[in-house]
Amino acid sequence: IIIVALILAVVIAVVCFKGCSKKETKANATELSVAEVTKGNLVVQITGSGTIEANDQYDITSVVDGDVLADFFEEGDILEEGAIMYQIDSKSASNTISRSENSLERAKVSYDNAVKDYNNLTVTAPIDGVITAVNAKAGQSAGNGSALFTITDTETMVLRIYFNANDAKNLYSGAVGTVYLDNSSKELEGIIDRVSTGSVESNGVQVSQVTIKVKNPGTIKEGDTATAIINGVACNRAGTFEVNDTKNVTAKVSGDIDKVHVVVGDKVQKGQALAIITSDNVNQQLRNTKLAYDDASTSVSDAYDILDNYTITAPISGTVLSKTVKAGDTISGGQGGSTAMAIIADMSKVKFTIYVDELDISKMKEGQRVSVTADALENQRYMGYIDNVSIVGSTSNGVTTYPITVIIEEYGDLIPGMNVDATIVVSEAVDVLKVPLSAVQRGGIVYVHNDDLTEDQKNSMKMPPEGMTRPQGAEGMTRPEGAEGMARPQGEGKEGMTRPQGAEGMTRPQGAEGMTRPQGNEDAKPQQSPEKDSAKTQQSAEKTESKDASKEVKLPQNSRFEGYTAVRVQVG
Repeated sequence: IIIVALILAVVIAVVCFKGCSKKETKANATELSVAEVTKGNLVVQITGSGTIEANDQYDITSVVDGDVLADFFEEGDILEEGAIMYQIDSKSASNTISRSENSLERAKVSYDNAVKDYNNLTVTAPIDGVITAVNAKAGQSAGNGSALFTITDTETMVLRIYFNANDAKNLYSGAVGTVYLDNSSKELEGIIDRVSTGSVESNGVQVSQVTIKVKNPGTIKEGDTATAIINGVACNRAGTFEVNDTKNVTAKVSGDIDKVHVVVGDKVQKGQALAIITSDNVNQQLRNTKLAYDDASTSVSDAYDILDNYTITAPISGTVLSKTVKAGDTISGGQGGSTAMAIIADMSKVKFTIYVDELDISKMKEGQRVSVTADALENQRYMGYIDNVSIVGSTSNGVTTYPITVIIEEYGDLIPGMNVDATIVVSEAVDVLKVPLSAVQRGGIVYVHNDDLTEDQKNSMKMPPEGMTRPQGAEGMTRPEGAEGMARPQGEGKEGMTRPQGAEGMTRPQGAEGMTRPQGNEDAKPQQSPEKDSAKTQQSAEKTESKDASKEVKLPQNSRFEGYTAVRVQVG
């Protein structure tokens, strides 16, 4: 990281003081290093190294064994995602599918039967009619086939009647006629249900039986008689009524009768529940066959998935980098899935990773521009950007670093495997004044010689004459922290000077205004002329007459700061 100092005032020369010790007592012992201010661009940057990789890359492998029947690409080909690359012999997989489908069919039959038995636990009416007998009772056991109910359909009555055979030839199913009840003047509508295809002799005449259905008004009983005329043709003789249908309802599974919902005389409709049977065996059979059916279904699905593995397709759109298996080769002995048959990579852009110190990671942002160079490609520079800033770091020897992924879209001659160097600009200043870092004192202070300042600069900085004092709070000027020999006036006249705080071995001057002498060192004499001393005393007196005297800071004439102005600069 390049650390630069940006000076905030227009200056010509900067003086840097090196190795200033609090115990240094001789003014002439201080060596001044003078440096010129320069102008230029300043950059704060972070650097790192990485290895070029494809944007995305896959090793093409096979999870099955077999002979490679065909391949459909060569090295360097550009393939679309899903394109077929290899076809492996799938005969064994096809056989497995056939066996799995047969097992599934058997499991389905068993499951369907179990479902049927489960549904038969609810006994239902097979026809519309009236309950004429009830043999079921709650709490009793019912065996498979045992009689539970009798249902008779009396809503419709069937009249079986004979017509002369020659007349019957003109009759057909669905024809409508009139039925006349014997012993009653009531006429009813009848519909032919069936005409017999043959005839029988009756009293020397050939007759054919015709079945007519009549809606029962409630007065027709089984055994009643009636005659009929259909299409103007009369019957040969009267026929007899029968009930339309009678059904005996039986149990279709074994179990215990839990509930009975009907009694004799109840009218019921087809499908209506008559009783409930419970059976643990039936319930268990349903569960077992369902599990077997599900397992068989999964086996078939897995078999088809395995069949898909015999056709190998491109997992991404990209360029074939290598091809090691071709048509005619055999994949066996566990080779499938462990050896790369080919390598395909997305080369639409390339990427690399650098690792940034924990002190700098907060400066990294997605989208930041990155300058990239490679030793293998001299005099070439590429521009990339930060694609990802990971928050998962790794620590080694007490230092944590974080991976940063950089993308290069226009990568020119860069290829996977090349080592590259990256430079990330964190901040930049253009056309500014620069001073060496060694010229900056503690607190961001540099000292500027007063003789090198113009009158406008002095006025803008509110400089006192001859660099004797400096108002605190003036823009661009601060009191240097820790500078020995600096004192704040405490009163008027020559007694207004005090010993600097923290200056070891310093004593209050006795009879010499504004001067101090180190104790125990008689050879250290003040290097100050009477004229300068008098000027300093006079200026101090002038300042203390003001109510704002406490805001002034004086630089002693015998110190190394004589003739210089302290200016604060920004370091960063």
